[in-house]
Amino acid sequence: MVSEGWKLSDAIAFATEYKLSITVLDSNGNTIPEALYKDYTNKIIIEQGGRLVGDPIIEGMSFRVKINATYKVEDPTTSQVESTIE
Repeated sequence: MVSEGWKLSDAIAFATEYKLSITVLDSNGNTIPEALYKDYTNKIIIEQGGRLVGDPIIEGMSFRVKINATYKVEDPTTSQVESTIE
């Protein structure tokens, strides 16, 4: 994936085709929620793990990829919630 310049969209298509589980990390190692993958589909894979080149592809196995993007992780202790009292 890395040596071939795959984008996240390629890795997702690969995972879907072979029924694999994929975990996506940003360049800092933060896990990107699956619901947000669509926002990063054009990002390039800079690292892969959990599956080596030439390993047999076994349905249900998992692997991870790291992409050239930064995901801002919300810190729940600093988030403010606005409320309205009527």
